[in-house]
Amino acid sequence: MTTKNEAVKLSGKSTPKMEVKKTAIQKSIQVIEPTVQELQKQVQNLTAKLKAVPQDLNSRIEYFNIKKELIRKLTRLEANAENLKIHLDNIAEVAATNDFETDEFILTIEGGGKYNRKQIFALQNPLLIGDVITYLLEKVEAKAEQLKKQIEA
Repeated sequence: MTTKNEAVKLSGKSTPKMEVKKTAIQKSIQVIEPTVQELQKQVQNLTAKLKAVPQDLNSRIEYFNIKKELIRKLTRLEANAENLKIHLDNIAEVAATNDFETDEFILTIEGGGKYNRKQIFALQNPLLIGDVITYLLEKVEAKAEQLKKQIEA
């Protein structure tokens, strides 16, 4: 009686299954090796970032607290920008029907203290309100980019 391995050898299939799987995997994986110059550049960038982090404990705590505060400000700015974008779309819809004055959107400027605020200026023109919001969005996005650079530094 022949065993299973002997039967496979007799049938002319002498390549073990493991070798077939390995060669198929090796053919499908292409190794992309970075050049020495690219690796040296990455090492230099990482060492520069590492040197930027303070070494003593109190300085490190202060450093990371500053980073944490910058991240908090960035998150708040991004949330405000999203809110403004939503309202800008709504204002564009209103401006399509009524381009001079509307009661749906009013931009107000108030002055005074905490308990005695007075309205100094009110704007009801949806086109002008849209322009103001667009300007604000540009400034918010510029500040967000600045904060991102500070966080990465």
